[in-house]
Amino acid sequence: MQALDGSAPLDAVVNLAGAPIADRPWTQAQRDVLWRSRIDLTRTLVDWMGQQATPPRVLVSGSAIGWYGDGGDQWLAEDSVPGNADFGRRLCVAWEQEAERARQWGVRVALLRTAPVLVARGGTLTRLLPLFRLGFGGRPGNGQQWMPWIHLDDKGQGSSTQIRRRHTNCGRPAFITLHGCR
Repeated sequence: MQALDGSAPLDAVVNLAGAPIADRPWTQAQRDVLWRSRIDLTRTLVDWMGQQATPPRVLVSGSAIGWYGDGGDQWLAEDSVPGNADFGRRLCVAWEQEAERARQWGVRVALLRTAPVLVARGGTLTRLLPLFRLGFGGRPGNGQQWMPWIHLDDKGQGSSTQIRRRHTNCGRPAFITLHGCR
């Protein structure tokens, strides 16, 4: 960020930083890494934005659908309230609160609540396929839980849409359950 000090004012800042969330168990040490890589970094970014002579007009900041917690069969949309108080939800809420602080400098804040990314090469699917190929995959839980997801191309569109809107759920509009998965 300091490398940008003294440069021409920015129109928008896109903050998608954060350690990978699904590649390790959520031990206390890993939770600390996830927290620092999202909340602490976003706090530093927003503070830097406030120190600029002309702050950017827009901050697009990452978050996740974990913000909602487990809503069961309840329809969840952008205007739904945060769900249960598990670590994932607390992480997302704190991440969004840090981004929202940019409003004090007249910055419009857009929050990007992303679902797991599914794409043939990369994303969540690439991490899961080796386990299934080795026979370790299976239907988690009873198969009735909802599985939100998004394709990488749609996620890119969601990021650009964010520059124009307040917050967007970055996931397919028709979620699926895992019932019948083999």
